[in-house]
Amino acid sequence: MNRRIKHVLAVLIFGTSFQICDAAETSTTALREQTRKQLRLESTATEGPEKDDAATALCDLYVVLRSDPRYPSSEMIQGDAFKVRRRLLTIARRREIQLGRLDIARPAELAKQVDAAIEESLAEKDVPDDSSGNVIRSNAGGAAAAGGGGWQLVELIERIVAPDFWESRGGAGSIRYFAMRRVLVVRATSDVHQQIKDLLMALR
Repeated sequence: MNRRIKHVLAVLIFGTSFQICDAAETSTTALREQTRKQLRLESTATEGPEKDDAATALCDLYVVLRSDPRYPSSEMIQGDAFKVRRRLLTIARRREIQLGRLDIARPAELAKQVDAAIEESLAEKDVPDDSSGNVIRSNAGGAAAAGGGGWQLVELIERIVAPDFWESRGGAGSIRYFAMRRVLVVRATSDVHQQIKDLLMALR
């Protein structure tokens, strides 16, 4: 992990209002506190955009935990990642049920579009920061558009919790995630999201 990644991870855990320290000094206890905080925020968030934002923040946190170089040997980090993964699976299942009740089908081309974005990023290993790029949007309005966003969150969760997503070495999992976050329409309005975005860029 280079110094830039260490710095960004320290910002993620302690926030800009606290003293920034090297990530080598970031304890597993601090990661656990962040995990508890994000799980609590998701459980208490109101339905709608706030709930989606909290779920996406958990996705970001899961990537941080899985990308941590101490993950293979740290039972604490593995345990925190397991808790976040379990919550994400619950969120995805709950969202699928909600969309099913609304008769909103999963977009047929969603998986293919995400696959294409991932393959492109793996081939180039350098995805430019272009928020106006290949964003997947629903052309329908109202509930259909909201449903499209709901399925995109499900897609994001299902991919990152799959074991084979993390089997490749050399940060490939982070590259894939960065690609998906560029094309999937998920809320990313908080400082935490900006910080994880910086981290993911550094991990490429």
